[in-house]
Amino acid sequence: MSDPEQFVREHQQSLWRYLRLLGAGAADAEDLLQETFLRFLRRAEPHPAPAAALRTIARGLWIDQQRWLQRRRAVQWADELDRTLGSATSDGDHELWLEALAECRGKLGERTRQALELAYRDGLGRDRIAEQLGLAPNTIRNLLAAAREALRQCIERRLQRLEEPR
Repeated sequence: MSDPEQFVREHQQSLWRYLRLLGAGAADAEDLLQETFLRFLRRAEPHPAPAAALRTIARGLWIDQQRWLQRRRAVQWADELDRTLGSATSDGDHELWLEALAECRGKLGERTRQALELAYRDGLGRDRIAEQLGLAPNTIRNLLAAAREALRQCIERRLQRLEEPR
């Protein structure tokens, strides 16, 4: 390759758009774009279809990033659940707490449950949740905050009822 700068200029915009279509945010697309060009330009041999090779590298990097994020979310979720369960019950009886959570979750509206699932099960950010539910990102922030508070209060009430002498 005679001019790497010209090569990058020729392919940068279309590759950035490709990464955005995959679902990368603007900042992530920039990072993945740079890493893609670095990996491609390190190759000693020329490639007969550079645009396709760039997309293949970018796709692989994006998939690796998604796997890493998913593992990180799983660890964060497990840590948060352990902290919550540890503070929610003093006697270690987490089954009651989980049953209360399931019951209280069932009392939420459908849109609120969907937002919670997209945020905590799927690990989506507010912008992606807003896009899927047809709402503004700030509305999602408020909806999730209200849902967490409603769940906390509902669980506390249910657990208090169970602890009251009969």
